Amino acid sequence: MIKRLRGRKCHHKCDIHGEPCTVVLRYKDKKIQKTVDALRAISGAPLHTEDSDHYCELCALAMRQNRPLNAFARNSRGVVYIKNAGKSRFFENDEGELEMIEEEE
Repeated sequence: MIKRLRGRKCHHKCDIHGEPCTVVLRYKDKKIQKTVDALRAISGAPLHTEDSDHYCELCALAMRQNRPLNAFARNSRGVVYIKNAGKSRFFENDEGELEMIEEEE
């Protein structure tokens, strides 16, 4: 991580993957923290608390790629992979129309 973006992170775990939350609660760089506080004041965004959604690296990767939050997993060796890769998310119904398969958790 870039040194300027270091700070105190949330100590909770992601509910989906069980990995540490990557949300920075307070940045060490005062300029960055001041900017974050100003943006939060403008947008009215709530603080990240114990009751907030906690996101890990895998959740962030899924958000960047516009996928469901549970799209990625990590194997026992630490390698990140896409769950259900190669499986079609669509099926053809009786009328010949494509329908999306509901994902199972």
